[in-house]
Amino acid sequence: MYLLPKWGGYELRPEVLTVDDEGANTHRLTKVPVEELAEWDREHDEAGRLRRRPDSTASDIQSSPVEKV
Repeated sequence: MYLLPKWGGYELRPEVLTVDDEGANTHRLTKVPVEELAEWDREHDEAGRLRRRPDSTASDIQSSPVEKV
């Protein structure tokens, strides 16, 4: 578990996934490229749960322009 990620240019990180709305969770290991590790660690806590961003509010989302194709 140490050599293959190093040779492949990635690291393994745990990730918590919510299965349904009743609070059931599951865990998995995710391959994160070395160049994206800083961003991954900033967006996830140590357990792999996605952190909530305080700067994105519902009013920001509603007022943002939507690009139509």
